[in-house]
Amino acid sequence: MIKQIVTTNNKIIKIYDDVFPYVERTQFHDFIINSYYRLSHDTTFLEHKGDYNLSSAYSKDDLEKLGFLQSEGAKIFIDEINGWDILQIRVNLCVQSDPNRIHVDVDDTNKLCKTLIYYPNMIWEKEWNGFTIFTNDELNEIEYCSFYVPGRVIIFDGTIPHASCASSIISKSYRYTFVIQFTKDKIIGSNK
Repeated sequence: MIKQIVTTNNKIIKIYDDVFPYVERTQFHDFIINSYYRLSHDTTFLEHKGDYNLSSAYSKDDLEKLGFLQSEGAKIFIDEINGWDILQIRVNLCVQSDPNRIHVDVDDTNKLCKTLIYYPNMIWEKEWNGFTIFTNDELNEIEYCSFYVPGRVIIFDGTIPHASCASSIISKSYRYTFVIQFTKDKIIGSNK
């Protein structure tokens, strides 16, 4: 199933559910939970430099070993990212006390950015929270809120302010997100 959201600034969020079969999801999950996690921060703002999270950085070789973009299920969204360069690949391991701030994924005004988020947890109950929110550019309205749906893929304009929300105290699992950020140079006079 594909759902498309258009923000008030005409930026696109695409949501893909049920694209990977159970066997592939299990393989992705096992690879991701067995990754090496370390403290990191995902901000350029000095006032937030003390906000640490657990993440695992992936290389292009790691991505190849995972087989995520080569899988049969990825064919449904691969055209969205063809022609884009990979900027970063990582897995975020979120716990209930993480300081998840609203951010954008690129601060270079000469670059376009597209972000892919995959929810690799095999089980996630709605009451465990862990939503991903997307706001308007003024940061005063939520434009879309995605439940954490196991197996869901979200591809969006990385300049849309967004944040992951902490899982609830009753969650029985870490909240993992697999993220690939893509970039390409802006073509003058174009937003694509």
